[in-house]
Amino acid sequence: MTIEQTLELKKEIPRNYVKAGSSRLIILATFLLSLFSIIPFYKSFTEVPSLYFMKYLTFAFFVLVLALQRREVKLDSISILAIYFITIFGAISFFNIESRAIPATALYLIIGISIALCTELFYKGIKPEVFNKMIWTILIAISAFVLVPSLEQSMLSSAYYVSTEGRFRFNGVFNNSNELARFCLLGLLISLRMLSIKKKRIVTMFLWFNIVASSYIIYLTNSRTSLIIAALGVIIYMFIHMFLRSKKLTLLLLYFIILILAIVLVSKAYSVFSVAGFQGINELLSGRLDSWKPVFNQNFTDILFGAGTVREGLASSVVLVNGYIEIIQYLGLVGLICWILFIGNMLIKKAIIIFKSPTKSQIQGLSIIILFMVYYLFEGGLVSIGNIASIYFWIELSQRGN
Repeated sequence: MTIEQTLELKKEIPRNYVKAGSSRLIILATFLLSLFSIIPFYKSFTEVPSLYFMKYLTFAFFVLVLALQRREVKLDSISILAIYFITIFGAISFFNIESRAIPATALYLIIGISIALCTELFYKGIKPEVFNKMIWTILIAISAFVLVPSLEQSMLSSAYYVSTEGRFRFNGVFNNSNELARFCLLGLLISLRMLSIKKKRIVTMFLWFNIVASSYIIYLTNSRTSLIIAALGVIIYMFIHMFLRSKKLTLLLLYFIILILAIVLVSKAYSVFSVAGFQGINELLSGRLDSWKPVFNQNFTDILFGAGTVREGLASSVVLVNGYIEIIQYLGLVGLICWILFIGNMLIKKAIIIFKSPTKSQIQGLSIIILFMVYYLFEGGLVSIGNIASIYFWIELSQRGN
């Protein structure tokens, strides 16, 4: 070995060591973020403020780690413009809301701006191999702290089940069945995405375990939104495999299934409405229309610029179970338009790059974004750093070639 080769080897060793250390730090930050996005939803910890604030601290640590590892990315002018509008119109909304609603609205706006900036500045710079490690870490956390205890408790005692609105629902150690279903749904969708990448038998078995276990727990929770999105996720996974083999046949089957679903859903809604009217549709949606209606019954200025809301303890006093209507309540229709511009621009750019050279995993990632956009029509938390599903949504949305 020459002197030049020896010197080059000495340079390479620290470089590899730094790279390995950075990777471990990102995995640690992702694990802590996942852990403290799950644990505060346990029954025993819902009223523990320190755990609630740990969600925000671990998110800050996660972003800091990504910022330190940030690689140069080209900023998107449309996204920057959307962030600018979100900030400006968000500030304008303060002139329209009551003084007691300012703290909660300010927090919502700060979180929203932070999410948008992180998506554009930091998430876009995540390398494919790092992204895969991150979602593996999220999946392992969900398996350990959601699936395993839930599977165990589902077979032990009826004490882990509750009866709400005439429905018998499993919630396990969680305070809310819908939150449990949300975590399981995320685990299922990530597992479907990773199935398109990993080929080792033991890894494939682990992923299928997550898919089956998540489906089972979602079924027990009786969370209809999560159950429908999970079913659509599995169907889309099968269609992606078919699409890459025969596009015409896949599209034909897709149109046929969409037509059947549309006929079934419209006929179901019509039959319920014709018998029970508005209240029947409201009951079908578990009372969601009752929670949405007050938002649109406000005066024009409140609808346009937002009316904000107040918080009672650690939670908002207004539960809207719709991520988009939440934005209208806080920031108004102009705020929603700005967010749609931001999301739509990111989604279109991602789709254009993917369809130039599509892979199963990339198309699966794109479908997950669309599925979550549908999910947030019936559940809240789109603009949030308090749950790992929302954080994953924004990270996935930012990825281009992953």
